[in-house]
Amino acid sequence: MSRWIHPVASSFAAVAGAGLALSAIAQIALLFGSRWYSNDVMTVLTCGMTIVWVAAGVIARPLTVEFKSKDFWKAALRGCPQWMRYTLYGLMGYGILSFFAFVAYADPERTSGPTGRMTGGYSLLIWGNAIAFAILCSARNLAFRDTERKCVNGHSVGTLAQFCEQCGQPAVKQVSDRRP
Repeated sequence: MSRWIHPVASSFAAVAGAGLALSAIAQIALLFGSRWYSNDVMTVLTCGMTIVWVAAGVIARPLTVEFKSKDFWKAALRGCPQWMRYTLYGLMGYGILSFFAFVAYADPERTSGPTGRMTGGYSLLIWGNAIAFAILCSARNLAFRDTERKCVNGHSVGTLAQFCEQCGQPAVKQVSDRRP
């Protein structure tokens, strides 16, 4: 994996983490009826999420290039701790359910204008920033930990493969000498 990924992923992960925290605070404030937010806050958070999504997409490419498309999430998140994956799945579920619950049960008179649009929007911001944060943290962790694997006969083997596709021999993990 390229050396540029670690510093770039670390920088964008910090931005995604800050966006996730601010989106969560805004969502909680909206749920309790606070009016500290504005359209400007929503605009800044949306622009920030767009930037980290682009970065996460660019960085996810080298993480997943060796994998089949059905294994995209397994490949992209393989550098995340297990608790982070479960938290991500929970936040994704919350974001999607919260958005659809808002759309289905919103009172048009109470939720018209910026307040109503922001309530559903913040739940999607939480979802989006959580995904970008997890992918970027995974890339940051894998930048020095991911190693090339070979079978006992010396053929290159994919990261998730248990056996060599060329000769059928078991895969052997090689120890990396790179350090962060």
